[in-house]
Amino acid sequence: MGNEEFWEYHITRDRIELKEPIIECDMKGVCLVHEPVEEEVIRVLNREGEDGWELVELAYHQGELVCIWKKPKEVII
Repeated sequence: MGNEEFWEYHITRDRIELKEPIIECDMKGVCLVHEPVEEEVIRVLNREGEDGWELVELAYHQGELVCIWKKPKEVII
């Protein structure tokens, strides 16, 4: 087995303010939102980082910042 690392995951959804709510969608339905307030994003990142969570993925969906986080899971043998 060796030094396998196990992870625990967690998802957060936070409403964030936009500087200017500009949304553009392509023909496939992929949409981009421009200009989130940087301080809002940093607040979410720091909040979870203080608890030991590492960001895996970040997306903006339906007015929310959706983040997937991971941190090493304690395995008791």
